[in-house]
Amino acid sequence: MFTGLLVFVIGITFFIGSYYIPLLENQALQSSLVLTVVIIPAAILGAIFYYRKSNPTYCLLLGLILFLIAGILDTLITVPVFIIQESGNHFDFFINLWFWSIGLKYVLSVWIYSILRPKQTISM
Repeated sequence: MFTGLLVFVIGITFFIGSYYIPLLENQALQSSLVLTVVIIPAAILGAIFYYRKSNPTYCLLLGLILFLIAGILDTLITVPVFIIQESGNHFDFFINLWFWSIGLKYVLSVWIYSILRPKQTISM
């Protein structure tokens, strides 16, 4: 799904990009904080694109599906390419509370946008 890929690319770009602008001593914490902030507008942008192109999906289900896509892409790309090189592994990545906190913000952002978004009306 293009929407899930779009949000993933935005998120991973900011997550990895934050390592190149060191503001905190703990750069892993810094990248998680950056992603925590960026995921909200990225998720909303993804929901906007989804609703422009597709039939409405139950809003919470859409958020969960998009988060599942991000999790699959994290499994296939993020962890092998970026995390394992820094002595991490899949298990530590997926039990990290930051992952689940960001995921919750992702799902809630899509859900809230889906509820509050302007509804399309059919005019005759």
